[in-house]
Amino acid sequence: MPRLARFICIVTVLSAIAVTPSLAEAKKRVVVLPFSGGGGSSARAGFVSAIKRRFQVISASRSQRRGGIRKMCRRLRCSAVVRGRVKGRRRKRLVVTIYDASGRSVGRRASSVRGRRRLRRAGAAIGRKSMGLLGRRKTVRRARPAPAPAPRPAPVAQPAKPAADEPLMASGEPRAAKKRRRRRDRDDEDDEDLEDDDNDSDNDNDSDSDDVAAGRGKSGQSLVDVFAAFGMASRTYELVDPQGTEVGKYGGAYYPEFLVGVEFYPMTLMTGGWLSAFGLGVTYSRHISISTEVKGSGAAVDTSTQEIQANLRYRWLIKDKLRGPQVFGYVGWGYRAFDLAENTILASFGYHSINLGVGGRMPLGTPYVGVSLEASIRPVLKVGMEAVNSYGEKGGAFAWSVKPGIYGYVWKLRYFAEFEFVSYTMDFKGLAPSSDPGPLDLEVASDGSDTFLRTWIGIGYSY
Repeated sequence: MPRLARFICIVTVLSAIAVTPSLAEAKKRVVVLPFSGGGGSSARAGFVSAIKRRFQVISASRSQRRGGIRKMCRRLRCSAVVRGRVKGRRRKRLVVTIYDASGRSVGRRASSVRGRRRLRRAGAAIGRKSMGLLGRRKTVRRARPAPAPAPRPAPVAQPAKPAADEPLMASGEPRAAKKRRRRRDRDDEDDEDLEDDDNDSDNDNDSDSDDVAAGRGKSGQSLVDVFAAFGMASRTYELVDPQGTEVGKYGGAYYPEFLVGVEFYPMTLMTGGWLSAFGLGVTYSRHISISTEVKGSGAAVDTSTQEIQANLRYRWLIKDKLRGPQVFGYVGWGYRAFDLAENTILASFGYHSINLGVGGRMPLGTPYVGVSLEASIRPVLKVGMEAVNSYGEKGGAFAWSVKPGIYGYVWKLRYFAEFEFVSYTMDFKGLAPSSDPGPLDLEVASDGSDTFLRTWIGIGYSY
């Protein structure tokens, strides 16, 4: 009995070994070429995932594609070849064409979707619908009927008239023959374009970066924009009483600053529609080196300045390309501080404001250079406790800014140079009379104006 059991086990193992190669060989080999167009790689991945259980999916290098589909299938021993192309900007259309080993088209499937993220599912759906076409061994053609015997020539030769079902075209060629010739020409063109598929797939990344939405969706929005800049800034402040007499002034020289910022558009991960244009922006700037000299005494006063802004943004790409014309707007919160150590000239200020801004960018015929403009209004909520303790309660405060500049895109990099003008105006109610006033205390009402001039040169990156 043990011998019989061992014999059965050996036979079973040998049978499995013998059957396994035959099962592997039973899977037909299918070449899936790179899909061209924006989002082609996602659509191809979906198509492959749908057919890989029933077919052995293989790829073909550029050299293996030379000579057309027939020669490629002989080299790779494949039974079918699949090509795909994605068209459109706002609405994506995926077209997949299937060829047999002889190079003839056996069918075409197409699907239209809204948004780049749906291309993978569209590719998978087309893959499931193409199972029957991929399983064909060759194109089935109807046998042509045998030509009828030619009638005996009449005594007087008459020109033969075309058949009723084959009207002559302007060139004198029957319509059916012309259709057959066009079909052959299209198949030949498909063979010649095999090598171009690889170039189209390589350029897919370039088109994505140009749209950087198609970049992250049909709208062309980028997911993240980061930037940094170096600049020079100056500040001028004047405080006058109701009679126009100057009671405080600050006129500083230019000092160096740095700026860093990021814009994040998270909706591009979920949709390619208008919601993808909403994003969040944060910028931060601070002095690199600054000092203040008190007029008259010559003593240096420790000084620091910084600004932070956080906002909700909406960016409209007019041509669905990041490097094309665009208009943007934002609403958010801002804080600008200009702190001075103890002195007898001027108090420190810390402006809290609501920022409402609009702007735009316009390339000058090329993405490498363009002009930009941004403007904002900033209702001021607070001016800082030290200013209130010195000049009295804030009666009203308002600010506005304008920022023209130039910019340009090189690949995914953006360079820019900007000039910014920011103006604050405010009025104080004055302090109540005190027996021991401080050096900066002002008992009368006063009006102040605070102006900042800034120049930036920077670089950014879009992903």
